[in-house]
Amino acid sequence: MLDDIIELMKAMQTHHVDELVWEKDDEKIKLKASHPGRVVQVKAEAEEQDASDDLMAGYDWSEIIESPVVGTYYAQASPNEPPFVEVGSEVEKGETICIVEAMKLLNEIVAPRSGVVTEIYAEDGQKVEYGQMLMRIKPHEGE
Repeated sequence: MLDDIIELMKAMQTHHVDELVWEKDDEKIKLKASHPGRVVQVKAEAEEQDASDDLMAGYDWSEIIESPVVGTYYAQASPNEPPFVEVGSEVEKGETICIVEAMKLLNEIVAPRSGVVTEIYAEDGQKVEYGQMLMRIKPHEGE
């Protein structure tokens, strides 16, 4: 049981989940991350699962990409070029997905994993705050 809890904690950290409630039979576990001031939303559907099913199969493990600095969000490298990504774009781990300019320094933001861009929260030229959600990437099955 302790190994399961440790695995859940690791999954929470990897996938930026702030709070998790897991129930099985008569057991209930509530895990809550401790990093105040951070806003990340993850949706979960409660489903009855067989013991052989993956415990986290009902969760949306989309990766939330947050701004690492206060600055200006840019969707493309220059005004004459197409955006790095759009909703529905396939991305590879390490691929540049946007730029955040801070104090004349261009910070390339890269995909932390391969997947599909499902949402983009920022608009080109928009001022963004540290930790502000920029986009969401749904990882490929099994990643």
